[in-house]
Amino acid sequence: MIKNPVTMLTHHSWIWEVINKSSTLIGSISYFVEGDVPRGFEQLSLHVRENNNELEFETNLDLPYRKDFVAWLKEPIISGQAGRRFTMEYDWEERDRYYQYDVPAHCNLLRYILLLPKEIPENVKIFKINKETGEKISVETKLNITDLRSKHEVTWTNTSPEQSYAYRVEW
Repeated sequence: MIKNPVTMLTHHSWIWEVINKSSTLIGSISYFVEGDVPRGFEQLSLHVRENNNELEFETNLDLPYRKDFVAWLKEPIISGQAGRRFTMEYDWEERDRYYQYDVPAHCNLLRYILLLPKEIPENVKIFKINKETGEKISVETKLNITDLRSKHEVTWTNTSPEQSYAYRVEW
């Protein structure tokens, strides 16, 4: 959700449903976030939750444009367990008007929802980016656009995201 159309301050909310396909316990979730303007970790308002319970996290990397962290689970995910749902939320300016998401291993559904204030044209485009070469390939897809009172909701769903690509949404 774009909170400020001038600075492009964007509130990001990610929801992961994790399935442990390994033979070992999973006791943490590691990830990274990036933005277009330098920010300190404390400025992100980062929250990682499982079922509305806040998880503790540790910073692994705190660069001006990139933050790496690990969130510690209250109970590990056992081998073969499914149905554990995690939410990550943070704020970061996206002044270049795009967001790029690296697809994790074994992802079978990627849904992107963008809430655009009405003053921003709904000229949304989807690309896949080859992680090895950086090649940017247009994705021909139908976007679902819903007119809400003060904004547009743009939704894109991919039921077979490719692990060798990142997906980029431009607006």
